[in-house]
Amino acid sequence: MGDENINPSSEEQLSPSMGWLLYKITRALASSLDLDNVLGRVLSLTVKVFDASCGSIFLLDSRGRIIKSILARQDLPPEVKEQALNAVMEKGFGGWVYRHAKADIIQDTRRDSRWIALPDDSLLTLSAVSAPLIRRGQVTGIITLHHPKPDRFSKEQLDLIQAIAGEAAMAVENASLYKKVMDEHVMLKQLDELKNEFVAHVAHDLKSPLSVIYSYAELLQQFSGLNKEGKEFLREIHTAVNRMRSLIGNVLDINRIEMGIESELAPTDIAEVLNCSVGTVKGLAQEKGISLNVSISDKLPLVNGAPVRLGQVFVNLADNAIKFTPSGGTVNIHANQEGGRVVVHVSDSGPGIPEESIPRLFQKFSRLSQTETRNQEGHGLGLAIVKSIIDAHKGDVWVESVPGKGSTFAFSLPLSV
Repeated sequence: MGDENINPSSEEQLSPSMGWLLYKITRALASSLDLDNVLGRVLSLTVKVFDASCGSIFLLDSRGRIIKSILARQDLPPEVKEQALNAVMEKGFGGWVYRHAKADIIQDTRRDSRWIALPDDSLLTLSAVSAPLIRRGQVTGIITLHHPKPDRFSKEQLDLIQAIAGEAAMAVENASLYKKVMDEHVMLKQLDELKNEFVAHVAHDLKSPLSVIYSYAELLQQFSGLNKEGKEFLREIHTAVNRMRSLIGNVLDINRIEMGIESELAPTDIAEVLNCSVGTVKGLAQEKGISLNVSISDKLPLVNGAPVRLGQVFVNLADNAIKFTPSGGTVNIHANQEGGRVVVHVSDSGPGIPEESIPRLFQKFSRLSQTETRNQEGHGLGLAIVKSIIDAHKGDVWVESVPGKGSTFAFSLPLSV
């Protein structure tokens, strides 16, 4: 056919049988984002229906060089040299289709200079049809079918292979975007793991010198010759060391949680966990003159959980509620079943949280401003630990707050099955 090219205006120009093939190919392309698998299936199906002897799909870079070759044929040499394939793209039929960005048929390869046979090819190709995969004005690939007899491909088949190439081009783009996203996801996950490992090592290495500092501070405190100012310095040292110990403990804890707590999960009586944990925070509430109202249903079903970790979640939330509630205020704790989940609410009568600050509450090392926290100390890890634990339980955690009217932190857990 030389340079003659047929460009169908719509798929309706195809015969019913060709339309059926295009439908099957479109479904195959949409069935997966595994590029090799999908294009291999499409090529095999196309070769079979076209009654071709073999076929190929070359995926190309921006300079027309082959970056991936997918071959489907009845008799293929075990290895096809990269140099030979690139020669096809540089001087052969594939290169012509790439440079002209249009489909064409070679009805007799013996009379067409565009045809370059591969070396050691046991199959004689006398006719071929090829179409470019075009996406966003760029040729991203070439699909080619071969036949051992001349004049075997029709204009209708040319129309069809163009339609197939169009669908394949979209599939290649979608798969490439998916792979890029997945690669970035894997890279970010690896970076996060490296960061966690680094932080854990640093935190662990800090424990020994802190212990030395604390021990010497204890020894100094036993000397009677210290004046008032010296004793105040020691108190500051103790306070600072204890804060660092708390921070290191939280860092190591969140790292362990993120590494996985599946082995700790078992059917758990959440009501018992909550009731035991209430005793831990009662003393703090009494010290501040805060009323602690507890309403925990005695008919709560079991959840699949880690009792120690769930107790940690509750104590963190209750401790925060008491910390931010002024003396004479109230903290309400409520737990009941809602559908297929157990839901726990911890409400305070503190200053509340501005709406714009809520999205970052559960992020690591995220702290509200001093105005919002009323200068309460913290490392910004307590709520991050809460979220990590609840996520590991396949639960949800959230907060509702109105500035000046207090906050409610809540979490839900799926029932044990």
